[in-house]
Amino acid sequence: MEVDDGSRATPPLDAVAAAFKSQVMELQDLVLARSMFPATALPDLANVDALVTAMESQVETISRRLQEELDAIPKAKV
Repeated sequence: MEVDDGSRATPPLDAVAAAFKSQVMELQDLVLARSMFPATALPDLANVDALVTAMESQVETISRRLQEELDAIPKAKV
């Protein structure tokens, strides 16, 4: 029962990984647009900064979720 409570604390790893992949693709699009249209580079940099900040948060969430999965392995064997 407590395992379910822990699962609710963070989203499933698949969901977090999918969100991160989506953000990587968005970042690639922003970088491509920036190199194609240099006149709009300054506003695009703000978007890139916001996206990278969001991605950092996703990496922390992935790390926490992986640690939870790792911590659960010995408990399942007992």
